[in-house]
Amino acid sequence: MSGGIAAILLAAGESRRMGAPKASVRLCGWSLLEWVYDSIHSSRVFDEVLAVLRPGFDPPEGLSMEPIYNYESWRGLASSLSLGLSRAREKGYYGAAVFHVDMPLIRPSTIRMLAGEFVRLWPDLLRPAYRGSPGFPVFAGPPAMRASTLTWGDTGLRRVEHLLYRVLRIEVDDPGVAVDLDTPEDIARVGRLLGCES
Repeated sequence: MSGGIAAILLAAGESRRMGAPKASVRLCGWSLLEWVYDSIHSSRVFDEVLAVLRPGFDPPEGLSMEPIYNYESWRGLASSLSLGLSRAREKGYYGAAVFHVDMPLIRPSTIRMLAGEFVRLWPDLLRPAYRGSPGFPVFAGPPAMRASTLTWGDTGLRRVEHLLYRVLRIEVDDPGVAVDLDTPEDIARVGRLLGCES
């Protein structure tokens, strides 16, 4: 692959507060991994999905993604971020969008709009916000993809934003970009809002 944009789906976290691996936690009959994948796939803007997973986790059948297993997930979010973005660089992608498996409510239309702005403006980093709260997916150009190796622990690209020349924040009318599900109570609450049993 040369050029294009990959989607990086981070799903290898320790999930201590959830009490179970988030990728397999179910919301309204689907796993969180399936929710986020469906939003990515429905946006129809990415060349490939690269999923960073815990060892031993097999993605559900029917999901077209390249699994990348993080054998050092205990090191925190940064280890998964670096693995995913390094793989995207190896495959020749010009940019990548970083998604978290515990953020299943992002609208495909929001993803399309952000991708369009990323391609139009080609910043080093583009991040959505909802009512001032920073969110995801974060779109990374080549400088941010390289800088990801400087992150550590549970920090993400925000740790290296000061090293980048062009960082854009776009306000969106989509609360899903800033909603992450960290506990069983979060799952139950969102399930009720969606009108289903989790």
